[in-house]
Amino acid sequence: MKSWISWMLIGLALLVSNAATADYTAQLLRDLCESKESPAKLSCVSFIYGYRMGHADGMVSTLMRTKTVGRDWKMPDDEAMRRYSYACVPSSVTNVQLAEVFTKHMRDHPEELHEDAGRMLGTILQRYFPCVK
Repeated sequence: MKSWISWMLIGLALLVSNAATADYTAQLLRDLCESKESPAKLSCVSFIYGYRMGHADGMVSTLMRTKTVGRDWKMPDDEAMRRYSYACVPSSVTNVQLAEVFTKHMRDHPEELHEDAGRMLGTILQRYFPCVK
């Protein structure tokens, strides 16, 4: 019974979070990234930062909890991260630079502006920063 209630709460949380972010399109993010106003530009860079940190945290958590890393629960090494990650952005690339990559891609592909901002950012990172397998 408790398990069922937990899954219901998780499902409800996902529905609410999806509804809250449903209108955060690639066009909105591109407009923020291209803005000359500091608060808008900061929103763009913060979104990219949050995406990168969420991806890294998700990868570390997943690898630590699978047999990939072992039962030691140690931090995964760079090789494991590259092997299982969909994008390998060098640590030397700044979030401002990623905003420029995102903006250029969206300018070159306006047919994708209606897409979800997070999904497009992931697609762009994968395309421009693929992991060597």
